[in-house]
Amino acid sequence: MRALFAIGALVCALAASCGAGQGATAGLGPASDFTLRTTTGDTFRMSEHLGEQVIVMSFWTSFCPSCRNELQALQGLYEELSDEGLLVLGVALDPPETVADVRTVARRLGFTFPVLLDEESRVAALYNPRAATPFTVLVDGRGRRVWAHEGYVSGDLEEIDAKVRALLAERNAPAPGGPGSR
Repeated sequence: MRALFAIGALVCALAASCGAGQGATAGLGPASDFTLRTTTGDTFRMSEHLGEQVIVMSFWTSFCPSCRNELQALQGLYEELSDEGLLVLGVALDPPETVADVRTVARRLGFTFPVLLDEESRVAALYNPRAATPFTVLVDGRGRRVWAHEGYVSGDLEEIDAKVRALLAERNAPAPGGPGSR
C-alpha cells in the first residue's frame, strides 16, 4: 500500500493537477446525465438529482492527498447542508489496479455522500476531460454547471462554501408570485 501511495503521489506531482488551484470557470452550460456504480454497489443516476439539488462533484483518486483533504472538507459541508438540498459526489478516477482502495479510503475517512466509480472515465470525459484531480464542479438547482476548479489548496473550501450557500439560497427562494412573495 505504501508503494502505491508513493507512486500515486509521484503521478500527482508529475501531472501537476493534484493540489495547486487552477482558477474557476463560469457559465459552463447544462450538466450532463450519467449513470455510475457506487462503492456500496448501488446505481447512481444523475438525472434523478439534476434540477432538484445543488451538486458538488469532486473528481479524485485514492492516492491523491489533496483529493482526500478536499473530500474531508466537503464531508463537513455535506453534513451541514444536505437537508437544505446539497448533494456531494465523490467521483473516483482510480485505475483498475487501485479501484479497490477507493472503498477503503471512503470508509476510513467516513464519507456519507455517494462515492462513484468512474472506471471507464466516461463521466470524466463529460465534466473533466483532462482527468485532473482534484477537480470540482458545481451544478446549480436548475441543473446547470456553473463553476469548475482544478486543484485544492488552503482557502478553497471558503470559496466553495460561499458559492454553495448562494446556490442553495437561490434554489430555496420563493418563486416570484408564489407563497412568500409580495
